Amino acid sequence: MAYVDGLRAVAVLLVIMHHVMLHSTILPHPVPFAGLAHFMLEGAHGVDVFFVLSGFCLSYPLLQRVRRNGETTFEVCRYFSKRIVRIVPPYYAALALFLIVVPGGGAPLEVLKQMLFLDWHTHFVNGSFWTLCVEFRWYIVFPAILILWVRAPKVFTALALFTVLAYGFTRLHAPDIGTLLPFMLGIVAADIEIRHLRIDPLLWAVLPVAILCGAVLEQSASMPSPQGAESSIFFVQTNAGWQIAAFMLVLAGGRLQILRRMLCLRPLVAIGTASYSIYLVHEPVVGWIDQHARLAPAATMALAYSAALLAGFMFWAAVERWWTSTPLKERAISVVQPRVDAAAGMLEIPRKVALCVAEREISEGA
Repeated sequence: MAYVDGLRAVAVLLVIMHHVMLHSTILPHPVPFAGLAHFMLEGAHGVDVFFVLSGFCLSYPLLQRVRRNGETTFEVCRYFSKRIVRIVPPYYAALALFLIVVPGGGAPLEVLKQMLFLDWHTHFVNGSFWTLCVEFRWYIVFPAILILWVRAPKVFTALALFTVLAYGFTRLHAPDIGTLLPFMLGIVAADIEIRHLRIDPLLWAVLPVAILCGAVLEQSASMPSPQGAESSIFFVQTNAGWQIAAFMLVLAGGRLQILRRMLCLRPLVAIGTASYSIYLVHEPVVGWIDQHARLAPAATMALAYSAALLAGFMFWAAVERWWTSTPLKERAISVVQPRVDAAAGMLEIPRKVALCVAEREISEGA
């Protein structure tokens, strides 16, 4: 599914655009609405696209088997083992790299908290790392959420609505709750794609409405920061309007043929393949160049953008690809999985879960 890599590319290119402006010495305060700075800062919502894609990619192979056969087995321990091998080694390598390049860049306790994906009152070595902490906790609840979608979709829908209300109006005002909706919507998007539901007219109607809602809700969007303060900034990732817009974009990427062909262009697929590495290393590169380059503002920003992409590709070639496309991946999984199995046994977590749909749904699908 090359278009998924294209969507990853769009997401990471937007995030780089955001940080290029965020760290720029020409960033105006306050940021004028509808100006260039405002437009570039909106690139932060590329993170929302990443969140939707996480739910999409994790659920797609399982839902595909369920919809084809009526049932499948979810190997929970293997799932966790694969997530650990996929996420942790490149993340630890990036963390180590920044600590080497910037000696004293993180106190030992702060580094330990980041290694364990703990993010409250944490001073990140790299500000972009906050999303990894949230996503890693999502991985823990993903099996339960996927089971709900397959077995009890009405409960799944109620839970999605609850997260929005709980974040906005209760003491469950935490980024994990406020950003769970796009992760859940990724599961829905995967099922829509697998079942080939005809929603093309709906895409054209809902996507602009969602973007408009996101812009309107910016006036009230906020998110607690890792240091315990509340950040009232328009590009936070708890804005339901932008989350739904990201969901619609992922659907559009698979269903609208013109957009799908564009997303499958080789340069975008290449960027999407390296998007995790680019995300891991881009912000410190952008920040350093924006602060130290002695060029015209436009040239400085272009240099920062290009250097961030180059650094990401170099990191992918040196680190990430070894854990995704070489025999090292399976060897690492074989080492990790027995330990995950042991932990699951100690916690009395089932190692395998049956996913199945009702006979009525199978007949309707046929």
